[in-house]
Amino acid sequence: MKVQLATRLETALRHRLRIYAAVSGRTVEDVVSKALDSYLPPAATMVRIDDGEPREALPAGQPGVA
Repeated sequence: MKVQLATRLETALRHRLRIYAAVSGRTVEDVVSKALDSYLPPAATMVRIDDGEPREALPAGQPGVA
């Protein structure tokens, strides 16, 4: 099931995204989905177990949950 996501981007980044999608023959949705999928760690690594400890540490340089 897909849901709509609204966010704000800098004009230059939005422009690059639209150009990349057009040149690669993909939709903006496909590009953003692939980028987020590549960037974010699996949900299972961010879920806490009963004692409140993370299941696995996030790899260095990866953002945590806000």
